[in-house]
Amino acid sequence: QTSRAHDRLIQVVDEVDDVLVVTDLDGRISYLNRAAMRFFGERDIGEPIREMVRPDLRAHVEREIVPAVTEARRWSGDLELYDNQGQLRTVAATVRPVMDRDRPELHVGILLRDVTAERAHARELAAQARQDHLTGLPNRLALMEQLELVGVGGLDGDGDPTDQLALYFIDLDNLKI
Repeated sequence: QTSRAHDRLIQVVDEVDDVLVVTDLDGRISYLNRAAMRFFGERDIGEPIREMVRPDLRAHVEREIVPAVTEARRWSGDLELYDNQGQLRTVAATVRPVMDRDRPELHVGILLRDVTAERAHARELAAQARQDHLTGLPNRLALMEQLELVGVGGLDGDGDPTDQLALYFIDLDNLKI
């Protein structure tokens, strides 16, 4: 019964589109689902997971993810990883330490979802919100954000009274025509 349930679970996990990698506490791979094999290419059980991470991303992993796992905390955030085709992909990552019930052994579950298109779309919408659609120039929202960044006085009441700003407003009738 347990063996059949295990086989069904593996079958289901292999069919999901999200990347699932399980490692031991030392970072050696103990399981990859099919999506992980498609994303990273063929990998061997026992291979160090750090071989799958870009060298410039390793410092981030050591600084943020490893301490969370060591303290038995969950970590989640976006990472940029290269897939097996060499394309840089943005993935929403969740890293979760899991204690083995039968023995005092910690495993790490890593779940990755490719969010490249969603994040690009969100950046595009944010840029469009700050740009005039007709001229392509920054709009009023972009102006206000820039003024806040440089700390122009008088906008929020706590600026230096010696700050000076000149603003020219030009209204062109029938510009769209």
